[in-house]
Amino acid sequence: MIKKTNSIISILWIFVFLGAPGCSSLSIIDQLQQEIYFLASDSLEGRRTGTVGERRATDFIASEFDRLGIQRAGENETYFQPFYFVASVTLGKNNNFNISTEDTTIVLTLNKDFRPFGFSADTSITAPIAFAGYGISAPDLKYDDYSGIDVKGKIVIVMKDIPNGDQPHSPFTKFGDEKLKIMTAREKGAAGFVLVPSPSSDESDSLPRLRYDSKFTNVGLPCVQMTRSPVTALFRHLGQDFPALQKQIDSLKTPQSLFFEKTRATLTTTITKVTTTARNVVGYLEGNDSRLKDEYIIVGGHHDHLGWGGEGSLMPDTVAIHPGADDNASGTAGVLELARYFAAERKHLRRSILFATFSGEEEGLLGSAYFVKNPPRPLSNAIAMINLDMIGRMKDSVVLLGGMGTSDIWKDIVQKFNEPHMLNIKPNNDGYGPSDHSSFYGKNMPVLFFFTSLHKDYHRPSDRADLINYEGEKQILKFVARIIDTLAVMPARPQFIAVQSSSTQETPTYKVTLGVIPDFSESEIGFKITGVRPDGPAAKAGLKGGDIIIKLGGKAIKNIYDYTFLLGEFKTGDETEVVVKRNGEEKIFKVRFEKRKN
Repeated sequence: MIKKTNSIISILWIFVFLGAPGCSSLSIIDQLQQEIYFLASDSLEGRRTGTVGERRATDFIASEFDRLGIQRAGENETYFQPFYFVASVTLGKNNNFNISTEDTTIVLTLNKDFRPFGFSADTSITAPIAFAGYGISAPDLKYDDYSGIDVKGKIVIVMKDIPNGDQPHSPFTKFGDEKLKIMTAREKGAAGFVLVPSPSSDESDSLPRLRYDSKFTNVGLPCVQMTRSPVTALFRHLGQDFPALQKQIDSLKTPQSLFFEKTRATLTTTITKVTTTARNVVGYLEGNDSRLKDEYIIVGGHHDHLGWGGEGSLMPDTVAIHPGADDNASGTAGVLELARYFAAERKHLRRSILFATFSGEEEGLLGSAYFVKNPPRPLSNAIAMINLDMIGRMKDSVVLLGGMGTSDIWKDIVQKFNEPHMLNIKPNNDGYGPSDHSSFYGKNMPVLFFFTSLHKDYHRPSDRADLINYEGEKQILKFVARIIDTLAVMPARPQFIAVQSSSTQETPTYKVTLGVIPDFSESEIGFKITGVRPDGPAAKAGLKGGDIIIKLGGKAIKNIYDYTFLLGEFKTGDETEVVVKRNGEEKIFKVRFEKRKN
């Protein structure tokens, strides 16, 4: 049970957010509007991680911390905690594709006839060529483009789409994923992969732009996209009719895969990763109790968003500023307002408070993952983490509150302090979730995650500052401040509880779970995990946070997509071996898959 809060702190609520001593004369709503309108302005260009716009945002946040007299907690006596990350990829110097037949050599032109994928391996191979239809292996559907053809050691040409691609509710729909086609070819032993639009496709014959996917960094073989014209010409030269082959596949639902004898190709792909710097902003407000001031509460939210769109946008082909007013200018402004209030009332604090805004959340929790690996204060002294992410679009007083099961004190605190505000709290016990609190829960820290739900403007250019519910955000911040007040003065730190949860960050497509939490902050080969679910299959088998899964069921794991697609091959109760790298050594564990609980 929660003990009664210090009476002095309770009195402070006469002033909270109404103009506490030392604060600006502006009301909290005026302050929130100024902050959110600036952070979501065109001048910051959507605050994509590592961009000039994000740097302007962090300069602004740091200047506000400085104006409030909050201590610098970053590197070199600044407010900044910089870190490096891979922001994009470019083509390296050597990208070549030549095809030799008995009587000619076809030299393909980079960026006209072909272009590597951003996840292609840096390598060069010379190998025969095979055509594997749509690149689908679906025995359950009695269809397999790889049946009767050995593609081991060959460069495989595969069409985009699926048989009768315009057919609604096709059983082949999930097999249209290009990453699944690539991994299927790799599993069949292919040495290289070529993806081409099908002859009947309405898709433009232009090459899609080079993209970087932080979750699919290297597939382990050279992979390129080709335009339709040179493939059609190659087939004709070899005595085959490319459009006719597709028509036969679609009409008969029978593979028409081919091996081109006396034909070899040399394929070279080189991809250069472009590394840049992003930065968290961290400030520290020291408490006054000689015994408790070394302990601190973390109050945070991410300041980055999606820039001009692209990866992560729900309108990925639209080039436009994604202002991210709710996601997460609202949470960033919330951190600033809480910093403003507690800075004005610092003399009443017993414990300290660390205010942080994180970069790289949209890229996979990069900033918060870096923070917990490189904490500016000992992480063991942090008693709880409060995360504000998308708190600006409250409707019908509904607030989704994650992490409720991570400490036994949360239920009593929330119930006690919600009474005057009458927020409609929708609790979720889980400490993991798609935001920065996950990084802290993974370090055995109690967390609370404040969120007002998704909406039609989420990850779109329409997430604008004029749509924010400023009065609603004010009510949420009052509620949060009361919780922080209690944490700052209570005699004992809250106890951490590892939550037995049915939810997971694994893909919802499959029926089984291993119970692991991805670490998106790493780009090495394999699938690194930041934690395991208590009593889940991985935990029972002995896997730990920090392990890198490199094989599952005898098949190679190069990235998270390999892992998630392989999950589909298992049923509840199946046992298999998992090979991981731990501290540079390979270890083998036997796991038994459990049924996924939705």
